[in-house]
Amino acid sequence: METPTLTGFERYVREDLTRSLRQVLMHREVGEANRRREVSETAVAAVLDDHAAAVPVDAAPDRLLPPP
Repeated sequence: METPTLTGFERYVREDLTRSLRQVLMHREVGEANRRREVSETAVAAVLDDHAAAVPVDAAPDRLLPPP
């Protein structure tokens, strides 16, 4: 699978979402190891909801995610 080339705007959005997610997770108490996924998924959903209004409709969200 080839890694897509991101535009400057897409890089900015990914970096902004990463910063926001780190801020949210830094202040969360995770506790048990099996709760990490649950806490992470909830935090990702909240950050994306907060930022969704600022993302253009034609943006490709799969291009904003880092490669697996």
